[in-house]
Order: sequence, then structure tokens, then C-alpha cells
Amino acid sequence: MNTAKLEIQRLISESYEDKINERISENLWREKYRVWMEEESRLKVEIKAFDKKELATTQIFKECIERGKSLKSQYVLGSETQKRKLVEILASNLILNHGSVECCWRKPWNLLPKKGQVGYWISRILIPCNTF
Repeated sequence: MNTAKLEIQRLISESYEDKINERISENLWREKYRVWMEEESRLKVEIKAFDKKELATTQIFKECIERGKSLKSQYVLGSETQKRKLVEILASNLILNHGSVECCWRKPWNLLPKKGQVGYWISRILIPCNTF
């Protein structure tokens, strides 16, 4: 989206030079300029919405990591019900596949491998699964 926005700004700048050098008519320039400005406004709205969504997802990850820092003490000091709930949460991304336990990223964790793309080894560990 940012690339498209930069491209529109480049087109506006180049077309303005063409207008000044009389390579294109004033009317054609005005029409193109109006269309490009509308497109740029639409892109700004999309970028803003995307940034808000990205911020919300980042906040979820931060909260999970902060809670994870105290997991050991929560498990040791917790009741049987609390321990069971912690194990359920931790195991929610694990599946049993032909006798092996494998990681299967579910929402919102399915966004992490897409965001980080850390090389070939990740494809051997991560198995896509249906999310609901």
C-alpha cells in the first residue's frame, strides 16, 4: 500500500512537469490529478485501518509474552483447575500427527510465521491447520 501511494505521488509529480512543459493539456492533467488524489485518499484510509489492526495484533502478542514470563510461578502456585487451564492454553497449538506432537499455529499465533519468515526450518515445524 505504501508503494502504491509513492507511485501515485511520483505520477502526480511527473504529470505536473508534463503540464508545465505543455506535453499534456491542462484539462487532461486536472482529470488525472483528481483521479490520483482520490486513489491516494483511499490508500491513506486503508493504511490507517491496517496500522490499527497491526497495532491490536502486536498488543495481543505483547500481553501473551508478558503473561508467559510468570507461567512457571503460576503453575507451581496454582490450584489443580488453574494448572489444567494453563496446560490447555499452552497445548492449544499442538496436534498429534501419526504419533508425533507437532505445532499447529492457531489464531492469533498463525500470524507469527507469516510475519517473521525465518527460513527453511520453519516449514518443517509448522503445519497449516484450519482455524475458525
